[in-house]
Amino acid sequence: MKRRPLRIYTPPRLLLVASVGLCFAPMVSGCGEAGPETGQPYTEDDPEATYPPALELDPLAIDFGAVDPDQVVQIHRIVSACNQGDSTVHIQDITIRDQPEVFEIHSLDNPAVEPNACSVFMVGYRPQPGQVSEDAALIACEDDGCPVELPLRGEGVTAR
Repeated sequence: MKRRPLRIYTPPRLLLVASVGLCFAPMVSGCGEAGPETGQPYTEDDPEATYPPALELDPLAIDFGAVDPDQVVQIHRIVSACNQGDSTVHIQDITIRDQPEVFEIHSLDNPAVEPNACSVFMVGYRPQPGQVSEDAALIACEDDGCPVELPLRGEGVTAR
């Protein structure tokens, strides 16, 4: 009986691609979405197709990281709320679920977000010494596509 030589496994090589973007606003592809009247999938070929309001956030979550409360009283991040549908989204309110004393919402740019447009707001974080804070901003609107939840996290650390 003749022995075969052992083969050495060579894993496939990975190709890493990096890209930098300022605003994430993908176009609605229609995959798996159904029309409200017919229940049929939307197709890009159909000029009569309408897409329900869809509010998408950029970033999808905010981690403020480790912040020293002795050095920083409050830190802010900007969030874009983009409407990917065919009708206007009317944002009624943005609230913090559990810890409004730690996280807060500032300055909603425009509560009526037109199709293919964005509105921006700021989320503030007040670090608490020695405390990891996790919560969510809840975006309520009077249209489909809401509510939308934005996870928030921050850690208050004190330098030694």
